[in-house]
Amino acid sequence: MSHTKQTIFIVVLLCSLVFNIFLGGFLVGNHLARGGMRHHPPPPPPGRGPFKPDLGIVRVLPKASQLKIAPLVEKQKDAVRFQKRQLKEAQEEVIDQLVAEPFSSQMFSEALTRLQQERDKMQQVMGPFLVEVAGQLNQEDRQRLAMAMHGPPPPPPPFGGDFPPPLPPPPGDME
Repeated sequence: MSHTKQTIFIVVLLCSLVFNIFLGGFLVGNHLARGGMRHHPPPPPPGRGPFKPDLGIVRVLPKASQLKIAPLVEKQKDAVRFQKRQLKEAQEEVIDQLVAEPFSSQMFSEALTRLQQERDKMQQVMGPFLVEVAGQLNQEDRQRLAMAMHGPPPPPPPFGGDFPPPLPPPPGDME
C-alpha cells in the first residue's frame, strides 16, 4: 500500500471509531434517560415455598407462637390470598377509572363501590381468623399483635420542623 492510501485508511478507521463511540453514547444516554436501568425483581413463582402471610402481625410473634398458630394460618391462606388479589384488582380498577379519558363519574363510582365491597369481604375473611389467632395467644403475644395492627408511627416532620399549615378550604366551602 502506498503512503497516501495508508493515510486515508487510517483516517477512515478513526472517523468510524469516533462515530461509533458517539452513536453508542447517544443510545446509552437515551436508554438511561428513559429509566432503562430501573431494577424490578421478578415476581416470585406462584405456589412456591411455604405460605408467608403478608400480615406483619404474624412476623412480630415469637417462633413458638408462630408455630402454634401455623395450622390456622395454613387453613386460611387460600382465602386470604384470593381476597388480597380481589382487593388489589379493585384498587387498580379505581385508579384506571380515575385516569380514564374520557372520565365517567358512573364508572368511577362503581369502581369505588366494588373497592368497598372487597374491603368488606377482606374484613369478613380476616375477622374470624384474627379472633381464632388471638384465642391461641398469651397476653404478651396479644400485645405484640395489637402493636402490629396499630401500624407504624407517623413519619417525623420534614427537616425537623413543623408540618406545613393545612390547606385553606376550596372556594365554595365557606362556613
